[in-house]
Amino acid sequence: MAEHGRYDVLIVGLGPVGAVLAALCAKLGLSVRVVEKDTAVYRLPRAVQIDYEVLRLLNFVGVADDVLTNSCASSGYEFVNRDRKILMSRYPPPGLAPTGYPWANMFHQPSLESALRARLDECPDVEVSLGATVTGIEQDGVGVTAVVESDEGTQRVDAAYAVGCDGGRSLVRRTLGIDMVDLGFEEPWVVVDVRLPPGVRQLTEVSVQLCDPAGPTTSVLSGPGRHRWEFMLRPGDDHDAATDPATLKARLADWVDSDTVELERSAVYEFHGLIARRWRSGRILLIGDAAHQMPPFFGQGLCSGVRDACNLAWKLAAVLRGEVDAAFLDSVQAERGPPRGGHHAQRHRTWQDRVRRGRGGSGGTGPQHAGRRGALPLDADHHDRGTGRQGRGEADARAPGRGHASARGRCCGLRSAARGRGRRRERGGRARVPGTVPRFARGLPREPAGRSALRTGRLRSTAQVPRRGGGAPGEARPHRVRRRQRRCVG
Repeated sequence: MAEHGRYDVLIVGLGPVGAVLAALCAKLGLSVRVVEKDTAVYRLPRAVQIDYEVLRLLNFVGVADDVLTNSCASSGYEFVNRDRKILMSRYPPPGLAPTGYPWANMFHQPSLESALRARLDECPDVEVSLGATVTGIEQDGVGVTAVVESDEGTQRVDAAYAVGCDGGRSLVRRTLGIDMVDLGFEEPWVVVDVRLPPGVRQLTEVSVQLCDPAGPTTSVLSGPGRHRWEFMLRPGDDHDAATDPATLKARLADWVDSDTVELERSAVYEFHGLIARRWRSGRILLIGDAAHQMPPFFGQGLCSGVRDACNLAWKLAAVLRGEVDAAFLDSVQAERGPPRGGHHAQRHRTWQDRVRRGRGGSGGTGPQHAGRRGALPLDADHHDRGTGRQGRGEADARAPGRGHASARGRCCGLRSAARGRGRRRERGGRARVPGTVPRFARGLPREPAGRSALRTGRLRSTAQVPRRGGGAPGEARPHRVRRRQRRCVG
């Protein structure tokens, strides 16, 4: 029987969020116990996108390079109608992001989880129990006690604090009796992952959202040699038939030669927009999917969970060292949760409505903007990859003066890009000089090669796509931003 307070932190769940939290806590000198019901990493892809800020956070635990090895950079996101005419597009600035990493990275989640578990094996202060389940959890004024069942029997695990990283069906959240606030987004989609033919690294350089009211579809890169499609199911569609191989091949035929790809996985998912009403109850906290769930359209589910872990880890260390009061842990939800006023729910509903009408989505919810708030640093001694610049937190990923890149830039980066050349006037009449404008205002976005292939309704290897106006395939070129692309719809 373990003594009370044997561990500083008990983590329930060893997905990417729980693994990152465990590694960060160990780095801060805390003793950690992790309990995971599965015995091995889930081998099929789930999350597929990591942005430049989260890669910087993963660099804290030494797995960023592993992610890059099993990822490919995305050159943008395009919203097209049923005729493959572009309604709206988002292209990152050329080159690397200020953190020294590509702006958007399409990766293979099992590779990330394997790298994180290998890192935890090197941490003497982390004890991992695989194939174990938490069946009960209680707390008092000095700690938390969990009942853990495994093949070895039943065990009591005592810790100063516990964190539920156990996903959307969180046992920890249900045990605490915390309900979820529904943001009004619930749709069934069939998710299809395929392996590409040998030698084909990726089908295209951009991700695509087909805004066809008859069948909204998402097409995204999914790491080297893989691709993912998500097809929205209409009311009355048979969910079982939706994953039939013949049905899937018929759907894929509009995008790719379905005989040349290998179906790796297909499943029907209910996309939700949910947030836990409380993220902390005494000495027990919730982060990741246990605290919030969002539709995957801009790839911020896993990213938001990693930001949660980075926000919480140093605060737990500060509380356990007696540097701050335990009430400081309430700031996790204040910083990582949505602002008051419910505009997140409204944004989900706006996006949903525009996709159904074939009008595209909001331009300000991309990885450059989404879920950024509150992911703070572990120490002040690290350096950003490729910049040689000391970091003092996530805001340091932005140049001085750009940390609060204006509500306008957050809402629609392309609008800032189109109007951001030279000096600008703020509301108060003060001139905004170059270097203090939002990132997207630093020159027009660039159009990746291969973009014209999407208009044909069939994705092809970028190397096979001719460049309009001459030039080598794969060479990016500037393009004019159409007036309708600057419109803010968020």
